[in-house]
Formats: sequence, structure tokens, C-alpha cells
Amino acid sequence: QRKHTENKMLADALRDPLTGILNRRGFEQEGSSCIRHSSMGAVLYLDLNQFKSINDRFGHQAGDALLKAFGHRLEFCLRPEDVLGRLGGDEFAAVVAGVEGDVSALELGRSIHRAIRQPFQVGELNLEIGGSVGVALYPVHGEDSHELLRCADVAMYQAKRDTTGPILYDA
Repeated sequence: QRKHTENKMLADALRDPLTGILNRRGFEQEGSSCIRHSSMGAVLYLDLNQFKSINDRFGHQAGDALLKAFGHRLEFCLRPEDVLGRLGGDEFAAVVAGVEGDVSALELGRSIHRAIRQPFQVGELNLEIGGSVGVALYPVHGEDSHELLRCADVAMYQAKRDTTGPILYDA
């Protein structure tokens, strides 16, 4: 019983209580492991556009519901073996092993971007919010999760300014 309780506490410590997906700590652990055990792949950094305005206009309960829906939609876009985490606020990241080259990585980013652009049903609200996607490749842009996440974050901010779709990191 004690071991079961310890395992549950450890699992809970690595999960975001709102969305149920990995939190930053869990993502760093599992994402790093995924990167170490695969020869190539992609790291995606994702966030919702105008999230603050949703919280301000409709309240934190609507914002929380939107974050849950966003997390579930991202899970639906990814494979079970991919690593998805909520880093904080409206920022999420994914490690996708086996993605080969920038064309495949950008196609995955475009697929997720299209899914994010679909309206979110939050209670009585039908929210068309969109999102931004930055992509970094490993080992091209780095070999550890911290460097790859930094590169994908830079690309995501470029995508936020560009608004046409996902952006691949360009050193």
C-alpha cells in the first residue's frame, strides 16, 4: 500500500493538475529520455494566441476549460509514444521521435496548426483563437532537450509574429 501511494504521488508530481498531461518537470524528464533514445526527431513549442484576452473577457474558468481542450486536442494530434507537456500558462511542448527532416517536421506542425485553428467549444462559447507553433529538429538544432526547447521557443515567437503557420528554427 505504501509503495502504491508513493508511486501515485510521484506520478501526480509529474502531471499538470488542470490538463492531466505532463507538467514542466515531467516533460523535461520524459522528453529528455525520448531524445536520448532516438536518433532524430522534432521538438514543437506551442501556445494559444490571445489567451490572456479570453481570461480577461470570459474569466479564468473559461480560460481553464480552453487550456484543457487545447491539451486534449494536442494529444489527439500526436502519437501515443510522443511526449506532450504543459510548460506553464498557455505554453505546451512536444517531443516527437522519428521525424525525419524539416519537411516532415513542418508538415506535422502544419497539421497541429490546422487543428488549433478549429473553434474550441467552451461551455456556451465557440472560441476561434488559433495558436503558434515553433519547430526544432534534433540533432540538427541541438542534442539536449533544453537547447531544443529554446530553439523551438524562438521559432514559436517568430510564428506568432508571422501568423501564417509553423516556423522551423533558423539559427
